[in-house]
Amino acid sequence: MKLILVLYLYIGIIMSQNLFFSEFVEGSSYNKAIEIFNPTNNEILLTEYQLWKVTNSEGSWIDEAGIGSYALDLSEFVIPPKDVLVICRTSFDIDNQSKCDLMNYATLNFNGDDAIGMAFDGNLIDVIGTIGDDPGSGFEVAGISNATKDHTLVRKESVLSGNVDWATSAGTNTTDSEWIVLDRDDFTNLGSHTCSACGESVSACDDNSACNFGNEGECTHISENKCDCDGNILDCNDVCGGSAILDLCGICNGPGAIYECGCNELAEGLCDCDGNVLDCNDVCGGSAVLDECGICNGAGAVYDCGCENLTEGTCDCDGNELDACGACGAGILDSANCNLELKTVRPQNYQLINAYPNPFNSSTTITLQNMGNTFVNVDIININGHLLSSIYSGYLPGLNTHIFLWDGCENNSGIYFARISQNNKIFTHKIILLK
Repeated sequence: MKLILVLYLYIGIIMSQNLFFSEFVEGSSYNKAIEIFNPTNNEILLTEYQLWKVTNSEGSWIDEAGIGSYALDLSEFVIPPKDVLVICRTSFDIDNQSKCDLMNYATLNFNGDDAIGMAFDGNLIDVIGTIGDDPGSGFEVAGISNATKDHTLVRKESVLSGNVDWATSAGTNTTDSEWIVLDRDDFTNLGSHTCSACGESVSACDDNSACNFGNEGECTHISENKCDCDGNILDCNDVCGGSAILDLCGICNGPGAIYECGCNELAEGLCDCDGNVLDCNDVCGGSAVLDECGICNGAGAVYDCGCENLTEGTCDCDGNELDACGACGAGILDSANCNLELKTVRPQNYQLINAYPNPFNSSTTITLQNMGNTFVNVDIININGHLLSSIYSGYLPGLNTHIFLWDGCENNSGIYFARISQNNKIFTHKIILLK
């Protein structure tokens, strides 16, 4: 049972050994740096990872309190797939500080004879140097004496993981060593690492202006002449993906080149080549107009009552309504009596059939029968022959009976006459208003 538990813990430690030192810089003055590489296809959060240092390599990796010597906690950092974390000593070479992800004094204030280790959960997973005795100026690497002093060490591309056996890692020559020894202050490789043995890298787009930022694969950007990553374009109103288009005249959402006149001949404001304009109902050449109240073909603000005070259904401030012909207060009940055309016709016979009721209180209807096409005026006059109201003036077609309404509520009681006239022919009928 103990063997199984120990084996399980050992496997857990091995699984954590996915990071390793990829570069070690021990240069002139303050030029000290450590580079850590992530060889996996996943980003790694450095929780429980630490960097340790043993001065002069004399002593223990862990002090009496169980804490790594000169331990530098790395838990706040994340290393993306196939990427590195560079830790530099404070006041590192000014021209290469942009390669540093973290600046540190205590742990990175090392010399060639100091042992450096990387630990996960309190266990070493990679080392540079060994502890026990002071090696002098530095450790031997790849057969080169004091290679950890005044040199830059770069991990070979064939290395897949860290190594806590420094003797094996350092090797005895350039062939069996895991390291390549470069001259002092050689920062050429710092900030990146090549691991040919780590397998194909699954790269992710790191350009935040790209359409696939954060996703696997090469970065893709908005195509030329497009306004978003979905391939939409700006319409003529500069709306991305909008539907407005230029007409044949180059006008955004315009009417286009109408009929045969073309764009250049269509005057501004016109809607066709005949010089018509849109009326308030958007009818080209229509006759509808806005009244004083801003209502298309409305009654308008009549007299002093204004728009808002006009009673619903009335057409003027006197309370009149539109008659069957659309005239305000005209009193025509039969739409057959309506005619907007003025025609020249020969006089025809007509007769006033009746006025009912008669006598009347307030209003009466006047019935007229014409014998054929005729043009008449229907008026109300008082006993002195003065015109009080013009009920109708227009064309009456065919052999028909026509009904007109006169509202005399504003007039005094008395005798009045309904007068029908055509050219020189006049016919009157007495009506009596009683109140």
